[in-house]
This record gives sequence, structure tokens and C-alpha cells, in this order.
Amino acid sequence: MNGGGQVHLGDVFTLHHRRAGIRLDFHDAGVRGVKLTDDIAVQLADRDRDELRITLAAPFEARHAGGETWPIDPAGDDERLGRIAFALRHAWLARCEADDDGTLRAVFERGLTVVAPPAPDRAAWALSHAAFELGAVPGGGLAVHQVGDAAPHAR
Repeated sequence: MNGGGQVHLGDVFTLHHRRAGIRLDFHDAGVRGVKLTDDIAVQLADRDRDELRITLAAPFEARHAGGETWPIDPAGDDERLGRIAFALRHAWLARCEADDDGTLRAVFERGLTVVAPPAPDRAAWALSHAAFELGAVPGGGLAVHQVGDAAPHAR
């Protein structure tokens, strides 16, 4: 999956390769649920039920439209996790980008932006779809695994 161009993933997602990473376009993907365990999992779907899951397993930042930034550790007992889950309830994903260094930026239409950098010792985040998985590599970097591929592609 390296190289230029775009990959259409169902009716809702299009994966575009950029010079320094990947951009995902979403046509009508809304948050259908948020699960809080040792990580935070945000389930998105379009009206035809094509689904994508964003899993955040390492510390990230939640930036609010008013300028407030919260550092969040999904494994921590943090009351802000509940606030983030509430802010994402019924939100729509406006833009999502993953840089080659392994940083994820997910911008939701209600003004919340999630910025998840890579972690030194684990996969900090993953985007999972029936056709692909995209995620941060421990220590930095980006890996793309398309269903049917033998191994992930590092970028």
C-alpha cells in the first residue's frame, strides 16, 4: 500500500497517501459508541453500517475548540475520560490524518481534536476497518496493513 494515490474502502472511507503520511476522508462517519477500558475505543459507522474503530492505547491530547488542552492517559483513572466520551457521543469525524512519525490527528465536528503521538514501548493507537489497519509503530513510525497482506507496510 506504499506509494501515491488513493484507496477506496467501502462507501465511507478513502485513504489518501500524502508526502508525510496518510489522510483518511470520511463521507458521513458518525460516532456510534465509545468504550473505556485500559484504552479508549471510538466506534464510527456510516448510514450503511460500514465501520471503523479508533483505539487509543497510550497517552494523547484532547484539544477543545475553546483552546483548552487536556493530556489524557487511557490507562489512568481520569475523570476526563468520561468527559471525552461524552463529548464524542453522536459526533461526526470531520478529518483524520496520520503522519509518518506515527502521530494521529482526529478532528470531530463538535470542536474536539484528538492528537495521539507514538509511544516508545507500545502501539499508541490504531484505526481498524474490515479492509485495513493503520497504526503507530512502537518508538515512532506508521504501519499500514491491508486485509490479505502478509505483513504490515512500514512508512
